[in-house]
Amino acid sequence: MLQSAVRDAQPMNPARTLGSGEVASLDGLRAVSVLIVMVAHSGLGWIVPGGFGVTMFFFISGFIITTLLIREQTKRGGIGLRDFYLRRALRLYPALFAFVATVVAAHWLASTTQPTAFGIAGGFLYFMNYLVIFAPGQVLPEGNHLWSLAVEAHFYLLYPWLFIWLAPNWRKLAAALALACAAALAVRVGAASLMSSPALVYEYAYQASEARLDSIAYGALCATLLFSAKGADLARFLTRPAVVAAGLAVLAATLVIRNPFFRDTFRYSLQGLALMPVVATLVLGARNRSVYRALNGNAAILVGWLSYSLYLWHPAAFELGQHITGGRVSGFLLGWVLAFAVAAASYKLIEKPMLAIRSRFGSDPRPVDLPTSGGPPVATFAANDNKDVSVTGAISAATRTAPLAHVDGWPIHLANAQDSLETLTQSALRGEGFSFAPLNLDLLVKLRHDAVFFDAMRKARYVIADGWPIATLGRREDKRIQRTTGADLVLPLTENCAKHGMPVYLFGTSPEVLDKVAAELLRRFPHLSIAGKDSPPLGFDPRSPIADAAIERIRASGARITFLALGAPKQEILAARALDHGVKTGFICVGAGLDFIAGAQVRAPSFMRDNGMEWLWRLMTNPRRLAARYAQCAVLLAQIAVIEPGLRWLQTTPKS
Repeated sequence: MLQSAVRDAQPMNPARTLGSGEVASLDGLRAVSVLIVMVAHSGLGWIVPGGFGVTMFFFISGFIITTLLIREQTKRGGIGLRDFYLRRALRLYPALFAFVATVVAAHWLASTTQPTAFGIAGGFLYFMNYLVIFAPGQVLPEGNHLWSLAVEAHFYLLYPWLFIWLAPNWRKLAAALALACAAALAVRVGAASLMSSPALVYEYAYQASEARLDSIAYGALCATLLFSAKGADLARFLTRPAVVAAGLAVLAATLVIRNPFFRDTFRYSLQGLALMPVVATLVLGARNRSVYRALNGNAAILVGWLSYSLYLWHPAAFELGQHITGGRVSGFLLGWVLAFAVAAASYKLIEKPMLAIRSRFGSDPRPVDLPTSGGPPVATFAANDNKDVSVTGAISAATRTAPLAHVDGWPIHLANAQDSLETLTQSALRGEGFSFAPLNLDLLVKLRHDAVFFDAMRKARYVIADGWPIATLGRREDKRIQRTTGADLVLPLTENCAKHGMPVYLFGTSPEVLDKVAAELLRRFPHLSIAGKDSPPLGFDPRSPIADAAIERIRASGARITFLALGAPKQEILAARALDHGVKTGFICVGAGLDFIAGAQVRAPSFMRDNGMEWLWRLMTNPRRLAARYAQCAVLLAQIAVIEPGLRWLQTTPKS
């Protein structure tokens, strides 16, 4: 029995994995599906298979609805039909009503093509698919895509009854779903054989409920089998790399083969079968790290939450975009912006409030937990594990200075160059051991993937906003924050050390550069005491015995300030290691700061630095090394500046 299969599931049984909580990768799969459809409708349908996006939607729908029904039966011992249909209505109708009403009102006000009564009814009563097939002149303007909602509505009108009747025996339910898949294929084959018009065959096979219900049924069948007594064995089979590869190959073949009879008949059946190993792999334990991370990242979650409203509104948004701009490409670009804006408003103002109401009928209103801003990061890995890491939690007690702001969970302690200069000077005068580190987008990228660097950065007492994106994001919480780099502080901090008789130590770069830097600093500040200078060998490891020996030399020198010019993450790791050894000096991470003084590297002109364009200077001077790095930074910036705030905004329910 399905119910006992869930209760008796072993820890590795898929029934245990799917039996509670969020289904992994679900929002990501929804995001992929709707983006495929939107790209295809952006004039790229000849390249991107928009129909496959709808097929994915159908499969995911069948999978998740069956999963939820099994959960309900397991928890409550039965299915509440009234509650099921009320949940469906509250999930779909409010946003659909807003879309149809807006389209009707817009066409009425613009005195353009007026929607027909049949077209409006087709949208509200879910028979738009048959209007598209048999009466295209009656279709609601910008409403062709509502055909897929009709197919889903017709499937779920009957499926809960079938589930209640057969679910106590998973074999019977699986057999009934398999029979439904075979029947849909037979309907398509019959249509392809009997209908005289190729265009009508295509429309019917693609959009008629009786011809397409199998795309939903395959998802339902997959969930049923995974929850069954044989679910563990099936999961091990489906998630084998060879089986997943075969599924992907079959999917590719269904998109490449252009034979009309195949495309109108067997294509959808093969896609349903091929999606089983792919989806099972993504929602269960066997995961490709990069794909799994992408499908469960905040960007995918955001698009997944908006997927229903995006699907509803994107044709109208694309049409409006082209009307406003008068151009095809510019119209679609504006249409994408409009689609996401309207979808966000629809989710926030319509869908989200309905979650609380749906919860009265058994729906869980809780969204996915997200990393919250204002909470510094903590790792979930071993200290020496250099694999991918996640960022959420609490910071080390080593960071004692109260932060002014947080960016991506990391604290910003000092507002600007003057604040940094005064604070660092006072700490050095007190003879404290501390580290001072810049924070920029490149470091944030590294911090998400380097556990050792992550641990070292947590021990930095003073962190500054290095780079205009970090400073701009920091100013959301404290308007005083300005862009400050370690290189900006080398000369003024050295001057303070000379005034107060505090020795400095130079570490990093090359012996020739250090000699030039030492000479230049003594020329500028004759009373300066340089306690030592040290250039590590090529390939220097900040956790090696060579590093430990260097740390002891710094300790013995009596230096109050040590400038580290190793670049990230080596300089931060060395500083953290030295502090762990109890060295009482201030480690200032300056990157190329010493090379700038020696003239070994040319810094961006001041007007570019002052206007946040130093990154462009670096990219122009070293494009091969920095292009890929800056692309990663751009993706991360979009995530922390737009996607994550957007998700937090969507999570909040509007006040009534």
